[in-house]
Parts: sequence; C-alpha cells; structure tokens
Amino acid sequence: MGLDHAFNSFLLFNPLLYSQHLLKLVFSSIDFHTYIYTQAKAFATVLSSVAHITSLYSNSSSRNMAFSHCFSLFFPLLVIILLTNPTLSEAQDSQVLIDEVCRQMEDYGFCNRVFHENMKSPSIDYVGLTAIAMDQTITNATNTYEYILGLLKNTTDQSLRNVLVACENAFGIVKSSFGAALQSFNRKDYDDMFKLERVAPRAQASCETSFTAPPSPPNPLAERNREMRILITMAIASGKEILKR
Repeated sequence: MGLDHAFNSFLLFNPLLYSQHLLKLVFSSIDFHTYIYTQAKAFATVLSSVAHITSLYSNSSSRNMAFSHCFSLFFPLLVIILLTNPTLSEAQDSQVLIDEVCRQMEDYGFCNRVFHENMKSPSIDYVGLTAIAMDQTITNATNTYEYILGLLKNTTDQSLRNVLVACENAFGIVKSSFGAALQSFNRKDYDDMFKLERVAPRAQASCETSFTAPPSPPNPLAERNREMRILITMAIASGKEILKR
C-alpha cells in the first residue's frame, strides 16, 4: 500500500483525527470557491479510501458490509460540517457584495484583492466594504502625495515640475476630501460622506490629464494614478450601496 493510501486509511479508521484534518482544510480556505473545493477533495479522499479498503475483502458480501460500515461512520460527519460551518454562508454572502462593487471597476482583480486583503472576518457588509475602500484611498493618496514631494525635490526638468505641482494639488484635494468624508462616515452621515467624496474623481483626473498636455513629460505616476482612480471609484460605489438601504 502506498503512503497516500496508508495515510487515508489511517484517517478513515480514526474519526477524531479525520475530523481535525478536514476542519484544517475547511478553515484554511480563503474564499467560498476554495471552501467548496476542499470539501469535495476531502470527501473524495474518504470514498477512495473506503473503496480501497473494501477491495481487500475476498467476497462481495464482506466488501458490501465493510463499505456500509465505513461510509456510515463518516457521511454524517461530513454532512454536519457542511451544514453547520458558518464560514460557508458568510464567505458566500460577502463575495456577492464584493462582486457587486468590483464588477463596476476597470480592474476586478485589483478591487477583489484589496477587499480580501483587508477584511478582518469572512463576514462583511457594505459599510465594512466602504470603510476598507476609504481607508485604502486615504493611504494611497497620502503615500502618493509624499512621493510627489520627493520627486519635486529631485526634478530639474521644468515641464515635469509643472505637472508634478498640479498633481501635488490634486492628491492634496483627494486626501483632504476623503479625510473629511471619513469623519462623516464615522458619524454615519452617509449623505455628507458621499458629497465630500464626489470632488475626488475630478481632482485625480486632473493629475492624469496634466501629463498628456504638451510637452507631455514622462509620467512617473501612471500606476499610482490608476490605483487611485480605482480606489476612489470603489469607495463611491460601495457608499452608494449604503445609501440605497
């Protein structure tokens, strides 16, 4: 018998160890789809082990009895775990909300990743998504603002300096508008939050368009601007969902 079969057989006849092994798979899952995959893989492992063990019996009646005994031991365990683990429904519901927001973005993958990397639990609502998007927008705006200041200190090309000054003002507006919007968010004044956020897209866009005007200097902020644009849109889109409810 190979090592895989030996391990599976050992787990099969040790229900406690098997359940711990399965739960480890379940709770290591990062999203709903991975959860389903690990459940199916674990269940297939059990069935494979049962089939292998019962094939060792010499006659059909013994094989049938062995299979029935093994299957009856573990099928209830699998059903209980599938039905009682709250991670399944929580992850599914949260992903539906994330998809509702991220499918409006130019880069679904970036949006989905930002939310998942900053979620503190599998369960989240639109308020939680808005909080993540606003926090990431402020962080990005602050970092980019400081990056621009650094570029200005080391840039001698006057055309680039002019554009960087415009971007410094633009990201300053994004930073201040979202800082004020966050205060309104914390007071649950979502209407005011939304109004304050609305000035940010135009300010951010002004930085991008500054690089396209002649003499069109090299753009060291292209990726930062792209991410900023998506984060602002994420915050506004998730905030709109709060206002709908």
